[in-house]
Amino acid sequence: MLISNTQEIPGKTIVAFHGVVSGSTVRAKHIGKDIMAGLKNIVNVRFATSSVAQGAAELFAYGTAVKVE
Repeated sequence: MLISNTQEIPGKTIVAFHGVVSGSTVRAKHIGKDIMAGLKNIVNVRFATSSVAQGAAELFAYGTAVKVE
């Protein structure tokens, strides 16, 4: 799986658009902080977090899925 924040991926051709995709997970807050730290290194990735219970947070990420060759 490639993750990109650009309109094109160098050396690849977009052959199909699959539309908007999303995913979410609930994790212990300390793990959520580790995930957030990693995602902050990727510019323009769309994500949100929220506290769902004491000691737990939800991470929600979304974007456009494409097939490349």
